[in-house]
Amino acid sequence: MQIVLGLIIGLLMGAGIGYVIRKTQAEKEAGSAEVRAKTVLQDAERQAEATRREALVEAKDEIFRMRSEAEAEVKRRAAEIDKKEDRIAQRETTLDQRSTTLDRKEQTIEGKEEEIQRVRRELEELAGRARSELERVANMTSGDAKQALIEEIEDEAKRDAMVIVRDIEAKAREEGDKRARKIISIAMQR
Repeated sequence: MQIVLGLIIGLLMGAGIGYVIRKTQAEKEAGSAEVRAKTVLQDAERQAEATRREALVEAKDEIFRMRSEAEAEVKRRAAEIDKKEDRIAQRETTLDQRSTTLDRKEQTIEGKEEEIQRVRRELEELAGRARSELERVANMTSGDAKQALIEEIEDEAKRDAMVIVRDIEAKAREEGDKRARKIISIAMQR
């Protein structure tokens, strides 16, 4: 029995020693795994922080780039608007100048029409006097008749010249009206 008791005690001691050895190894492995886990966790945290910082820098760069592009676009559009405003102002100035020129031409034409009417009245009066004079000098000498004829021809030439002047002025007035309508049409289209 002592042998059996010795065997039981030996088995119990062996089991106890085995248990202690296994527990120690398990604690070492658990401690080593915990250290590795902490290291992995710290590495992951550092990597996450680095990634976050990198993403933040990239986001700031993207925001800066987008802001720069937006500012450049705003400047470009402002420059285009300024150019368009300058062109519109220039067109308005040109139209004002053309309108003023047309007004002056119209006043000139009206003045010429009045002058034509005055000259026409004078010519009619002169023609009436010439007829009266010719009737009076019907009994003139040859030289006097020649002189009277020359004067009559001169008067007729003046009348013809006035007709030509009137035609030219009418054409000028008509051309001026056409141009005025064209300018106004162009201005309205713009």
